[in-house]
Amino acid sequence: MIIGIKNKLIIISSPSGAGKTTLCKLLIKKMKNINLSISYTSRSKRLNEINGKDYFFVSRKKFESLKKQKFFIETAKNFNNLYGSPLKNINKSIKKNHHILFDIDWKGARKIRRNYNKENILDFFILPPSKSELKRRLKKRGRDNNEEINLRLSYAINEMKHYKEYKYVLINDNVKNTVNDIKRIIEYNDLISEKKNTKIGLIHIDVEGFELKVMKGAKKIIERDKPVLTFEQHISKEDTSHVFQYLKNFGYRILMVNEVIPGNELDCRNFLALHSSKKPPNFSNFEENNLRNLNIYQATIGPGLIEF
Repeated sequence: MIIGIKNKLIIISSPSGAGKTTLCKLLIKKMKNINLSISYTSRSKRLNEINGKDYFFVSRKKFESLKKQKFFIETAKNFNNLYGSPLKNINKSIKKNHHILFDIDWKGARKIRRNYNKENILDFFILPPSKSELKRRLKKRGRDNNEEINLRLSYAINEMKHYKEYKYVLINDNVKNTVNDIKRIIEYNDLISEKKNTKIGLIHIDVEGFELKVMKGAKKIIERDKPVLTFEQHISKEDTSHVFQYLKNFGYRILMVNEVIPGNELDCRNFLALHSSKKPPNFSNFEENNLRNLNIYQATIGPGLIEF
């Protein structure tokens, strides 16, 4: 099935007790352009659950009949209960030009990935802060006895092995912060979709040591648009050379903004990465500095710039 580029299938998965259902409910309140896919299930309705709001509760026989009719886009079996996401939810969201949110496990997420274009999918895996915290949360819910809690913990450990299948992995140690992180990621991807054909001229990176990861994430933009990159690096660190080499592989020149103060040299420096097809800027407001102690640099490019 083809989905419009603006429509995203947002998947949130986690082991039982890690908070995915709470996160989904909060996200729906915060973002008006997202519809929650309400799943069908064969399990019994719990206290305070509302049919058609939390789940659509149906008999096992009815569920199996709907499955044969290809009513679901994905189904899964958990603790001997059947769960499925109806196709009609996607169709409704497309008509409204809304994203659709799935509160499903890793097995359901796999099935959706097989059937839909990956550029239309945003998938999140939510981890608990620790196993002991997960056990505490399961006990606090008051739904299960000790035997059932231990079974859920055993199942959770197996589920957590699949986090690498997801694009985004978040530790839910604070519900408010986690839902805001998810919201920001969705908004960022919305912006990227809207600006897909817009050429990026400048990328500023300030991520305290994770520069290489960001650059790898921006690989397609770097290859396509050849933007100027600005970033900080500790020049004494070993991984600095990895950052420089990665950019040089794309035809970039590495230029350091020459901010050395005599007698007070800084290890952390500001850099520009400029594609070889472009001319370096001329920072006329920077003074020429004494380069005698900077023999690791190859050449002075102009006022205030030094090339590695």
